[in-house]
Amino acid sequence: MRVNTDKLRPVADFFIVLFFGAALGLSSAKAEDAGSPDDLTSLLETWLKGVRCLSADFEQVYQHPLAKKPRVSKGKIEIKRPGLVRLDWKSPEHRLIIIGKTEAISYDPGDKQVLRGQKDAVMDASIFLFLGDTADLDEDFYARKLIETQGKEGLEPLMVLELSPRKPSSAYARLLVTFKTRPVRILRVVAVEPNGGLNAFTLRNVKINEGLSDKRFEFATPPGVREIPITPQKR
Repeated sequence: MRVNTDKLRPVADFFIVLFFGAALGLSSAKAEDAGSPDDLTSLLETWLKGVRCLSADFEQVYQHPLAKKPRVSKGKIEIKRPGLVRLDWKSPEHRLIIIGKTEAISYDPGDKQVLRGQKDAVMDASIFLFLGDTADLDEDFYARKLIETQGKEGLEPLMVLELSPRKPSSAYARLLVTFKTRPVRILRVVAVEPNGGLNAFTLRNVKINEGLSDKRFEFATPPGVREIPITPQKR
């Protein structure tokens, strides 16, 4: 029997919102109370244009649709516009992904190998490229305000904006971005994968425009580590 996934989407959204609220200690409010999706997209886009670089600690929670428990890991993210992203996992094991000026690498010290290739080969590999790239959110995404959440004890409202790529992405079907509006600060990004998996990054200790060297987005392969070329993804 074929299942109509469009009918299941509101149910999925409900559980995603519960996931947001449980993690951030929030209660739901009416989504229409704080501007249209276009207004929120413009607000986020204007803030991004003022961000030259960003660094933050992250906690990643990945839930595969067939797994009983999520996988939790922690690390640091660094972004420098335009288009530079560094994800450095510290626990439970060290991993590194860098999207640099001309190439991308994925380094696993445990396996003693590094995947290296042209930047376009892994453009969809990082859900944070919409922050680090010069992309136009209005042109590249359909926007929908999923919900407005109200913090406890009079804290300011938080917005959850859904961004669905206008061009199909192999990495995600849509992004759910939680952010404050006064001032704008991104708190969490969740990628809803095509297979139904959830890949959530919660950001803490966010630093804006405090300076990042381009050398942070370069990588020299250590001695004894095998290099494997990355095959470009088909578009």
